[in-house]
Amino acid sequence: MGKLCIGFLVDTSVTQQCTLLYQTTDYDSSQTNLIVSNEATTFLRYDIHLARIEKKLCNKVQALPNLATSGIATQSSEWGLNSCPCPAARAIDQNPGYDFSVESCSVTGNGDNEWWLLDMKQQEDVEIVRLSNRINAHIRMSNFEIRIGMNSIDFSQNALCYNMSEIAPSGETTNFQCLNVTRGRYVSIKRYFPYDANGKWLQICEAQIVPPIPDTSQFNIAPYGVASQSSEFAPASRAVDGFSDPDWLNEYSCTHTDPAHTTPGWWMLDMKQTRTVRLVRLTNRNVAPERLFNFEIRVGFNDTDFSENTLCYYMAGMVGNAATEDFPCLLPTRGRYLSIQRLIPLGPSGKTVLTLCEVQIFQTGC
Repeated sequence: MGKLCIGFLVDTSVTQQCTLLYQTTDYDSSQTNLIVSNEATTFLRYDIHLARIEKKLCNKVQALPNLATSGIATQSSEWGLNSCPCPAARAIDQNPGYDFSVESCSVTGNGDNEWWLLDMKQQEDVEIVRLSNRINAHIRMSNFEIRIGMNSIDFSQNALCYNMSEIAPSGETTNFQCLNVTRGRYVSIKRYFPYDANGKWLQICEAQIVPPIPDTSQFNIAPYGVASQSSEFAPASRAVDGFSDPDWLNEYSCTHTDPAHTTPGWWMLDMKQTRTVRLVRLTNRNVAPERLFNFEIRVGFNDTDFSENTLCYYMAGMVGNAATEDFPCLLPTRGRYLSIQRLIPLGPSGKTVLTLCEVQIFQTGC
């Protein structure tokens, strides 16, 4: 068995790097040599091909400097119990150990609005703040906001990078993608009310500051997913075949749900792993374009009840005739499943049909 970084076998040193971005799992190295003989192994080969591309992007990310290492860290207060002390500098010691007992994590006191601050010593452009949370007592990294700017005292004057209203994953390193690439000298992480009953501490096992990532914005991940739809008049897979011809008369180009169905049609892509989607690009047909009218795009982990997933974009009108249009998510949206579902009212034709000539999906980061 070898170690896998997104489906691609790598040596131990690369695996250690890639775990900063992705989960590592056991994988049977013999699978990479399978002869493609059925649908399952075809998708496996696509996974390996996609992984090779992503590994190159991953290497680009890893080659970027961690802007935190040369900075100076401070915090609102310091927890001094149980022979801690747990200074702010622990969060930039390049030791993302998730176990508190290995003296890896910074910890503040238990007051209101505890904060951690990094002085990068000069202005920098930041795209991602990557935070490592401890295995136990992980509630101490919840309800916080990340801001970047030039004010080292009143953080509210700095630009909001990310607001986290939940608990960061336990024992993991998580990428927090800024709303926009944000420029400043100071990076603050500040807890806010409501607090958990377990306390108001802020604890960070490692903070890494990543500058803008090059050459990733045009990598379309949609062809590597598995498409399905509410009903079939023309196959769902046509939307991710890389062929975006809007001509409906071309029988190989566009999807089509069954017009006999009385409920609004939907289309879904299983991206086969967790993605952070920033933009969806749709191509509409050239005949009866109102079949891509009044719809919403959602991303999440529920493949049966899309309403449980996060809204990426709501389109109240119609995509242009034979047009390709971009639909950026309200915020970068995380999940495995991406759905496009028509809504009521159905528009001038009254048809429940959903037709897509191509779907392209662009993620954030690596």
